[in-house]
Amino acid sequence: MNKNNKGFLLSEALVVSTILLTGLVFIYSMYVNSTMQVAMNRNMNTVNATYLASQIIRFANDYEYWLERAQLQRFSGPYSLQARHDVSRAIELLEAGGAEKDALQRAYMQRAGLTPPGFIALKDCLKVIEMASPDANIEVIRCQTFFAQEGISIFDLTVNSMQALLSEPPVVLSVCEQLLKRGCDERRLLAVRGQAYWQMGEQAKAIEDYKVVVMFEPSAGDTVSRSDAYASLGVYYRVTGKLDEAFENFSLALEEDPKNAYAYYGRGFAYQDKSRQPGLTEEQRKEFQELAKQDHDTRMELLQLQQQRRPPR
Repeated sequence: MNKNNKGFLLSEALVVSTILLTGLVFIYSMYVNSTMQVAMNRNMNTVNATYLASQIIRFANDYEYWLERAQLQRFSGPYSLQARHDVSRAIELLEAGGAEKDALQRAYMQRAGLTPPGFIALKDCLKVIEMASPDANIEVIRCQTFFAQEGISIFDLTVNSMQALLSEPPVVLSVCEQLLKRGCDERRLLAVRGQAYWQMGEQAKAIEDYKVVVMFEPSAGDTVSRSDAYASLGVYYRVTGKLDEAFENFSLALEEDPKNAYAYYGRGFAYQDKSRQPGLTEEQRKEFQELAKQDHDTRMELLQLQQQRRPPR
């Protein structure tokens, strides 16, 4: 019994001492925190601390500070989210303070250059275009981007964004109309508009736009070659059942570029369609099927050559 009583008393003493020690530690930590808070308050009431706080507030409300900080953040990586956040803060300050149009336009240009082509970039580009004077040349107004130190024109960024947005054809059509009224590069805009019409199922309008596109040589920055434009027109005619016009445009595409895999691909399908038409002899049917196979094989060979010529990553 004595042994059991001693063990019980020992355990009880251990529990009580643990509780007391925990309480003392808690009281000490509260004392330390209070002391630090008092010291901090005392330090913050100095002239230097007050000046530092006022400088922080001034910088936080200075749009130029945010734009400059974004410029430094830009080199941390392509399309830096932090840089975009900083420019957005500058835009908020400019709009709230009723800033001059030039400063606001510059901020929107900077943010557009920090954004991948798409709907968000397009919105900023349209802001810049709306703020530009009616006679301003949109094709020479440039914004800085991570990839192009010399800058990319707002027009180029707008077109690239529209091409990334072809799944939203009404948006693309609206922007194309605005830029066409401003006298911007008609060929590039009609090529994008034609693709948008095609996405909407308005084949006739797409064909009319591309009939104009093939009449002009590509300008600088234009990604649609004349050969590709003819090939696209061939595809549009083929899908609408106008095979003669389709073959004519595929041939023109290959005259412009004999290595255009897209044209061979489209013409191969046109030959398949031709082989299914009624009234053909078995020999004629086999001939068109063989021509289709030749075009598809040629396309695959060209694609393999292009793959081999790509530099290793």
